[in-house]
Parts: sequence; structure tokens; C-alpha cells
Amino acid sequence: MERSQQKSISSWASTPKNFKTISINIEGLTESKERLLSELCSTTACDILCVQETHRDAGKRKPTISGMRMVIERPHKKYGSAIFVRPELEIVSVGLTEESDFEILTVETKYFTVTSIYKPPKKPFVFHKPENFNNRRTKIVIGDFNSRSPAWGYKNLSKNGKLINKWAEDEGLVGIHDPKVPCTFFSLRWKKEYNPDLIFVSKPLQQQTIKRVHNPIALSQHKPVGCEITNKFKFNDKNLFIKAFNYLLTFICYLCRILLQFFNSCFSKEIQECNQSEINVLQIPTLNNIKKNENKIKEERTLIRNEKKIHEETNENGSVVFELKNINNEFNQYFEEPLNIGQLNDNYEQENIMYNTVHYEGVPSLEEVQAAINSMKKNKVLGEDEISSELWKNKEQEVSKLHSLIHEIWEEEKFPDNWNETIISPLSHDRKKVLSFIVLKRLEKYAEEIIGEYQSGFRKGKSTIDHIFVIRQLMEKYYEYAKDLHMVFVKYKQAYSSVNITRLWESLKSFSIPIKIISIVQLCSREKLVNEVCMVLENKSGLRQGDAMSPVLFNLALESIIRKIPSYQIKSLNGRLLFAFADDIVITGKTRKDVQEYLEELITAGKNMGLEVDEEKTKYLLLTKGQEDNSNLRVGIYEFKQVSDIKHLGVDFNNKNDMHEEIYFRIKEAEQCYSERLNILKSKTVPTQKKEELYISDIRPVLTYACATWVLTKVDENKLQEFEKKILTKIYGPEKRTYDQLLKEFFKKEGVIQFIKGIRVQWKDRIWRADGSLIKTIITDPIDGKRPRGSPRKRWVDSVVK
Repeated sequence: MERSQQKSISSWASTPKNFKTISINIEGLTESKERLLSELCSTTACDILCVQETHRDAGKRKPTISGMRMVIERPHKKYGSAIFVRPELEIVSVGLTEESDFEILTVETKYFTVTSIYKPPKKPFVFHKPENFNNRRTKIVIGDFNSRSPAWGYKNLSKNGKLINKWAEDEGLVGIHDPKVPCTFFSLRWKKEYNPDLIFVSKPLQQQTIKRVHNPIALSQHKPVGCEITNKFKFNDKNLFIKAFNYLLTFICYLCRILLQFFNSCFSKEIQECNQSEINVLQIPTLNNIKKNENKIKEERTLIRNEKKIHEETNENGSVVFELKNINNEFNQYFEEPLNIGQLNDNYEQENIMYNTVHYEGVPSLEEVQAAINSMKKNKVLGEDEISSELWKNKEQEVSKLHSLIHEIWEEEKFPDNWNETIISPLSHDRKKVLSFIVLKRLEKYAEEIIGEYQSGFRKGKSTIDHIFVIRQLMEKYYEYAKDLHMVFVKYKQAYSSVNITRLWESLKSFSIPIKIISIVQLCSREKLVNEVCMVLENKSGLRQGDAMSPVLFNLALESIIRKIPSYQIKSLNGRLLFAFADDIVITGKTRKDVQEYLEELITAGKNMGLEVDEEKTKYLLLTKGQEDNSNLRVGIYEFKQVSDIKHLGVDFNNKNDMHEEIYFRIKEAEQCYSERLNILKSKTVPTQKKEELYISDIRPVLTYACATWVLTKVDENKLQEFEKKILTKIYGPEKRTYDQLLKEFFKKEGVIQFIKGIRVQWKDRIWRADGSLIKTIITDPIDGKRPRGSPRKRWVDSVVK
């Protein structure tokens, strides 16, 4: 190959991200070794391969390596060298020496000159430069030098080693040697390891070069040596780190002096009192002095912490605010917007509805108060009253007093002033929680009659499995009949915090809920946030976080929205449908236009209640057997992204209704749960029975979540059994046992497949008893049209009938 026109020398800093060169003394290049070199180049993704001792005369077959092209060769019966490069690598020039026994081949690329060297063992080192050796300032010299030097891991220095070191110094090259890297040659004759294969690079490349020794090639005593040039620099300058550390230490000392001056100026008296208290403890270590010292330390820390918070308050411009009055204003401005997200313009035309509400609702009985107290959780954070739920449960004589207080509140519809006040991080009063539980029980009776069958969230007798099962069955039927199913998974922005409570109260009245219940709910929903440095802020929008009534109130708000949408009721599986679990809504339709119209009506109705659809989190999924349309869904000003799969309520739904993806996802989640508990399962001090309980209570529920909706193939069952066998082997020991032996002889309980089948049968029995429910409708109602030719997929009904 003749050299092309001369190019300017590239800067060493403009090298490609990774440039890999590999050199090997092949000891005779045969066809079998060519295949091995082809695999080596493929696995390492090398750019240039330098081969020494090919033992090939000029008249023999030209060597070929798959995925590489030979650019230069020096045939020789006893020695011989060649260089191979990637087909797409640009070669500027090639060159070689004409010495009979000393082989030097050079390839010039866009960034480097790569030189391959082979020096026979008994020949002196004499370097004859090829004509293109100095064309680049960045050089890589690699090959079999057959010389010794302590710099390369040898104990002694040979004559050729001296010559090579002097040559490298004259050419501005440095040797790359890592003592941690294994030796490159193993002598079968002497049973020793050596380092005859060396790498030299230009000094600017030293910090970018990594030496690698790969696995040996069959029928060769030499290992492939790799030289990788990266753009990641290795800094070894300890002085630089020492200077940086000293600078950081000086800066920290300066800050400490400033803080010390600040504390001495602001808290000199308090610090002196605390120091004197510690001296008293050292001199007279009585219990009284120790207690006083502890209280002084707490007071000092509280004072300093509060003072730091006040001095750290900043305004919108970023400047520090100091005065208490200005700090109050900043707090009010900061919390005003998030506390009133759902407040819209309430000057809207209300519907002319004659509310048929009951005006009297009986006063809560003593039994209701006691039941509400018993339902409260233990070990909760105390409110401002510092009264825990455990105290109410153990003080039966105080329950009657609380009942009298609730009776008075019920009649007057007014709380004590401090009951509506909470700290910036809201902590409810336990007495207020008791009343909330009582009202919740009464409100749920009306809510169950009002809320439609589409809602599965926070309802008695319903769970996430109901919602997931309905969606799975609808997708299964549409896929079986080769019909398109358009689905939109709707998400709201800050759903609970955005509800317009003024319009919520109007909706409750329209549902004919008793006025007394609505009034007490309004009373319990009022909330004021207070703080020592901030004025009282009233929460005028949204539902209370952590309140037991909030999920039911949100369901009623969503019911009010759904009722404004025409034909929202489920009459047939062939029309537009809507399913919900709390604020997670799924809209389905046979055509894109169906879901567009339905979603537009939902968005419009939701805005009147203060709810706004989240454009980023709302996704569009098209289940189809035909040609896919990957375009996004546009509804008004919104554009919802189309996805091929989505995680909804912890379950994977995809556009092919492929259950294998869900099984893979569940095993992956269970693997993570298993790895977190691996130390317990491996421990010899934990009894085997406890390990079994850990698997049954912690790991298996993660593995089998929503398994009642699954349709398993034999492949899926094998994957689940393999995972269970892995855990049982970890529990009972690594001895070789079959899966059936582990179940029958050790675990002595049902395996994961039998467990899943049992859950499915229980779910089938529940469906058959649930007359008129959505889960029964989705099973019994047919899909219009005919099924296409061919055997259908295994259906859920098939897996529970047999």
C-alpha cells in the first residue's frame, strides 16, 4: 500500500474514546489459530492486531482473519510478522524494515503510528526506523522483544535490555508495565513465566494507556497482550491532593473561627452557664447536678438550632431575612400556594338540584367511640396534645369524658380552637382522630351505595386484584378476537391536594348525604398550620394528608366527575369503558376516536373539581394483532405518549398481552427481595423453620403478586420453580437434590405452582359468587364478532376449569 498525502500531526488529546491494539507471538499461523484470533478480535473489539512468528513463506496461502483485513506482512519461513486492522479503520500509510532477521512493521492511522516488533532471542537489538515511524507524535510500539530489565519484572538487566531502555529514552517513549498484570509467556520447558512482550508509548499517552493480558491461545506459549488508549486520565500526583486537602483544611478552620465569633456574640451568657454546669458536675457529681447539666445542654442546643433557622431564612431574591415580622411574611407567602392548589374561580353556575338530604343524624354512641379508639394504631407520633392512642385504650374512665366532648361537638358543630391547629409537618390530635373514625364509618355506608362499580380503590371487599383482573380479562378477550383495544392510563397532578373542597361539599349534597354528616366532615377537614415563628395559615383546598376520610372523599369527588360524562356506566364490553383504583384511571375503547372523546370529557369534568391531568405520566397503549400505529394520542392541547408496555399498580401491561414479561418482572423483583435477605438465609444460627417463614411471608408474596390473574405456560412454571428451588437450596444446603425432593422431604409444603393454582381457584369461587359485580361481568359477557382461524392462546378460564 502506497502512502497517501501527508496529513498534519493530530493532537494526542483528540484521540478516540477507546483505541485497542493487541499483539501476540502466534508460533505458527494455521487455519485453526486464525479462527481463534478471529474470536479474540471479536470479543475484545480490537482495532489493530499485530502477529509475530507467522512462519509463512511468500508462496503459501494468504492468512485471513474474520472481521479484520491484513494491511502489511513480512513473510518469513522461520519468523514472519503481519498487521491486521478493522475494515473501517482509516490507514494513512504503512512501512517496514528490510533487515533479514529483525522485523519492524509500522501502520500509520489518523491518530497514532502503531509499530509491531519481533526480535529473535539471540539477535542484538538494532532499531531501523521505517519511513513512516515519525509521522505522528503519538506512537505505540508493541511486540516480542526477548530482553530482560527490572522495569519489566525481571531481576537482572541484560545487554539488550540496556539498549532498549536507551532507545526508548531517545525516542521519547515510556514502557507500560503493571506488576498486577500476569506475565505474557509461560515456558513449558522451564516451567517459568516471563515478560518478553512489551508495550512502549509516547509520553503524552502514558496516563491514558492500560495494559491488559488476555487468556492464552491454544498451541501457543505466549498470551495476547493488549494496549488500550482511553480519554480517561489517571492522576497520580500526590502533591496535588495534599495541596487541595491543606486548602480545604484552612477554609474549614476559617469557617470555624467565624462561627465561634458568632456564637460567642449571640450566646455568650448561655454558653457560660452551660460550662459552669459541666464544672459543677465534675466537682460535685450528684444526680441533681447531672440532671441540671443535661437540661442545660438541651436548652443550649435548642436555642442555637432555632437561632440558626431564623438567620437562614431567605426571600424570593435570595437575600437573608432577619426581622421576625419579615420572616412571618415569608412563611405565609411560601405556604399560601401549596395549601391552596385546587382553589379555582368559584363564580360558576351551580346546577339547579333539589338536595334530598336527611337533616338529622344520631349522636355517636359510647360504643362507637370505644370502637374508634380500638381501631387506632399504636406507636404513632404524638400531636401537640402529647396524648397517645395507648393512653386512651388503657384509660376506660376517660372514654366517657371524651364521649361527652364529642356529643357537644356533634351538636354545636364546632371544635376547640387548638384542635384545628397542627405544626408545619401535620400531626393530628388523637381526639380529633376518634371523631374522624366515627364519621368515616357513617360516611362509608352512603359512599358504597353512591360510588359506581368501576371504582376498586379503598372500598370494602375490593382490592388492586379486582382492578388488575378486569383489565387483564378485557385485554385477553380483545386479543383472542383479534380486535384493537385502545387504552389510556390517566394520572392526575397532585390529585388529593388539588380537590376543590367547595365544589366537593356541593357534590356531597347532590348525593343526598345527610347534612349533619357533611357538616362534621367539613369540620374535620379544616386545618390550620402554625409555627413558633409564623402566623396561622388556613388550609383552604385539598384533602387532609393522612386523614382516614380522604380516600372516601376523593372517591366521591371522582364519582361526581364521572357522572358528568355521558354513558359512563358499564353496559357492554364492546363500548367505551372506564375503570379506576382511587386516582389511577384506565379508559378503554375500540377506536382511537372513542378514547379521545371519552378522555376529553373526563378532562373537562375534572377541571371543574380542580383536578388536572398530568401529561407526562398519562400514557396511551394500543393492543393490536394488526399493523401498529406508533403515533401519540392528541386530546385538545394535550399530547399523550404511546408506549408498548406500562407498569400499572405494580403490574406489567403490554401491547401484545404477553404474560411472559410479567413473570420475568415478578422474578426480578423477588430476586431483589431475596438478595436483601440473603445473609439471613445463609446464616447457620437462624433456625430452618424461621428461614421457611421468611420465604413464605416476605419473598413469595413478592413473587406471586396478582398471581390470581395469571395465565401460565409450562415455560413460565419452570422459571418459577427454578427460582423457588434456588431459595430452598439456600435454606437446606447445597447438596444435589431435585426440586421434588426439596418439596417432599424438606419443605413439606405446597410448591409455588400449587400455591398459585390454589389462589386462582379461590379467586374463581369469589367471581362466581359476585353476581352483578364487574369481575363477574368481565368473565360472562361476550365480545362481538368471530374469533379468527387458528388455535387461541390459553385463557384464564381454561387454567381454572381443568
